[in-house]
Amino acid sequence: MRLIWKFIINSIFGITIFLLVINITLPNVTDVFNMKFEPYIIFKDEKSNLIATYGDIKYPDIDIKDIPDNLPNALIALEDRRFWNHYGIDIFSIFRAIFKNFTSKKIVEGGSTITQQLAKNLLLHQSGKIPARSYTRKIREALLALKLEYYFTKEEILYFYLNRVYFGSRTYGINAACWKYFGKSVNKITLYESACLVSLLKAPSKYAFNAEKLNSRVSYVLDNMVDQSYITENQKEVALLNKSKLIHQINYKSIYYFTDWVVRNQIPSWISDMKVNLEIITTIDIKLQQHADKIASQIYNNNSENWNFEHISLIASDYQGKIKAMIGGVEYSSGGFNRATQAFRQTGSIFKFFVYLSALQNNITPGTLVDDSCPNINGWSPSNYYHKEMGFLPMEDGFIKSINGITVRLANHIGIENITSLSSYLGLSDTTENNLSISLGSSSASLLELVNAFGIIPNQGKKFKSFGITKITDKDNNQVLFKYIPDSKAEIIIKSDIAKEMGIIMKQVISPRGTGKSIKLPYPAAGKSGSSQEYRDFWFIGFTPNLIIGTWCGNDDYLKSMKLNRGPNPSVVAWKDFASGVEVNDSDIANWNKFFKSNKEYKAKLLT
Repeated sequence: MRLIWKFIINSIFGITIFLLVINITLPNVTDVFNMKFEPYIIFKDEKSNLIATYGDIKYPDIDIKDIPDNLPNALIALEDRRFWNHYGIDIFSIFRAIFKNFTSKKIVEGGSTITQQLAKNLLLHQSGKIPARSYTRKIREALLALKLEYYFTKEEILYFYLNRVYFGSRTYGINAACWKYFGKSVNKITLYESACLVSLLKAPSKYAFNAEKLNSRVSYVLDNMVDQSYITENQKEVALLNKSKLIHQINYKSIYYFTDWVVRNQIPSWISDMKVNLEIITTIDIKLQQHADKIASQIYNNNSENWNFEHISLIASDYQGKIKAMIGGVEYSSGGFNRATQAFRQTGSIFKFFVYLSALQNNITPGTLVDDSCPNINGWSPSNYYHKEMGFLPMEDGFIKSINGITVRLANHIGIENITSLSSYLGLSDTTENNLSISLGSSSASLLELVNAFGIIPNQGKKFKSFGITKITDKDNNQVLFKYIPDSKAEIIIKSDIAKEMGIIMKQVISPRGTGKSIKLPYPAAGKSGSSQEYRDFWFIGFTPNLIIGTWCGNDDYLKSMKLNRGPNPSVVAWKDFASGVEVNDSDIANWNKFFKSNKEYKAKLLT
């Protein structure tokens, strides 16, 4: 008997010491007030709709009284139906979990209460990582849960939990989750959306990106709420008839090509160095972005095999330079390579734009007659692909029909230094070569650079540079750090008459006699197609009465050529299909027609 008592006393002593040691390692319960998070960035479109988030998203705490009853009720119905009656630990749940773990011969269920889950969050922030499942971890959670229940009321525990729980995608707390997933404040959340948010808690990445599994989980939550008399069967049916989609299921991953570019290139360094929570209003039109994503996917699915290409990129900007849509490739991956801004590809015949613009600047009129035959300049004699030589043709025909012979003769007459100087002035960074081959596109450029360069024409000769931010706000202090102010005195790069002449020529590219003849739109447009050596790149850069649009397609491996097929190439098709889905108002069309109206006749003269 003495041995038994000795064993009992020693066991009690050992357990007490063990619990005291564990208690010493527990975080202070007051740490629940001061959980620290990494700074975040919230991205919104031009109409302030949420489009993306970076960092740890944590908005100001919401008082439990301001949270609709459906939210805590859904949480309790799913996670802890005896929440109001236990003291932090639910004995019934623990025994059920022990039985399941014993029969499974591994830990498959924890029996955690809401208070224990809050305790787990505190432990996570203490260590910076989620500890592996173990009985020691469960004991630590249980002890901390008892302390939380001792110091705080049930309402306070719900308040702390809902304002700190993790909702996936680095989003913490119900306030941030409501805005991230539904674009609305907590007090406007519906019953279905409440069940939806609670459903995400178990495995955010599993349910947030699988609508079928999420809907099944939401139905389960609503069934539990009916069983526990929080709602009626009729309320459940009404909720299921009024389903909401998560915002990221509506917006596409392609938006991160744009937001990555903004983070890397658009946020001023002095703002980045502040390490504060930021809200950025961008220039993006989310409807145009979704349209661009859909078009890019369709073009890829329908043409990639026949034309042998892996990626397609697109940029659409308005005349102010505000980027409305950006596609950097077929499939975005985290930190993915952006083929619209980071890829520098051989320009090919798209570079002819700079040759002909330079020609106009050097008083060579569109009607000037130029020999269209293949020249031979110091032993270099480029051929005229797909063009039957006719003798002397108007200079503008060289651009409209993309005739190499006319282009090279113009470049030789003007001087390649003048052409590369103009291209550099318009934003092209590759000026390493300085020979006549550049006139046919031997140099490289990014799609963004080309869009910026072509933008000078619809901008009537004024400097054009696209951008992605209209306002940056410090969310911690509600202070505006940056705001876009239109430049009323933009630098004039070329005379408006020259821009007009170039635009009139470019209009004819999209005509029955131009290389873009397959592009048929319900409003006027202009542009230039291009392909590089051995069909490694296809381009189309152009503008409509309200947008400047550029497209590219090709392979990341520059040595991998595409195939040539009958009909327009995928870049031209993408440009046409995207432009076809964009609304243009009558006033923009009237302004376009007024500026690009051809009312000048040129005397035919030979280029000498």
